[in-house]
Amino acid sequence: MDEDQKNIVEKKKWRKYLLISVFSVFAIYLALFAVRFIQLNFSGRQTWTADSIPQNLLKDVEHDFPDAWDDWKTLSIPLQIVDLDGDFEQEFILYTRSMIQVYRLNSEKRWQYAAGADLVEKFVYLPFSIWGYPTVLRVDKLKNEEGLFTKLN
Repeated sequence: MDEDQKNIVEKKKWRKYLLISVFSVFAIYLALFAVRFIQLNFSGRQTWTADSIPQNLLKDVEHDFPDAWDDWKTLSIPLQIVDLDGDFEQEFILYTRSMIQVYRLNSEKRWQYAAGADLVEKFVYLPFSIWGYPTVLRVDKLKNEEGLFTKLN
C-alpha cells in the first residue's frame, strides 16, 4: 500500500468512529428522554381532597372552585409529586382546572410557588433537556391559545 491509500483507509476509520460516537450520544439522549418522559408523565400522580393539601397552598387553588359550593374542600384535586426539573428534589404539582402550579420546599421546609403554566388542560410533558423544567405539549389546543408548546416558568 502506498501512502495515499493508507491515508484514505485512516480517514474512513476515523469517519466510522465519529459516526459511531454521534450515534451513541444520540442513543443515550433518547434513552434518557424515554426515562424522563415516563417519570414525568406516569409516576407520582395522585388525587387528594382539597382539605388534605398543605394549608399554605389552599389560597392558590380556592379560585378554581365556585363560591356556591359549600363542600369544595372535599372535591378531588389531581396532583403529582415528582422530580420535575432534574435536580433530585421532588416538587409538589397541582393540576387545577386550567393550569399547572409547581411548588418546592423552601429553606423553612414550606411549600413555595416555583413555576406554572396556564391555559393547559390535557397535556404531555416533553423533557427535551435533562435538567430544568420540561416543555408542556397541549394535547387539546384551546382556541385562544397561540401555540401547542409552552415552557413552565
